[in-house]
Amino acid sequence: MSLYRCRFLDPTFNVFRIQGVACQNDAEAIGMARRMSANSGADGFELWQNERCVHIEPGHVTVPVI
Repeated sequence: MSLYRCRFLDPTFNVFRIQGVACQNDAEAIGMARRMSANSGADGFELWQNERCVHIEPGHVTVPVI
């Protein structure tokens, strides 16, 4: 098992919570992070393993109409 950190992002892409998770591989960790993010009210997440950024999922990005 490898240890990962899921950093939950608010609407301005600031981290508002960090949660650790142990998974077999990157794919399993990304799936787990998606489920945790959906249940956290986060607007996206970053997934890290040590100093390596595994995945970034910004959630829904709203583009203003000019």
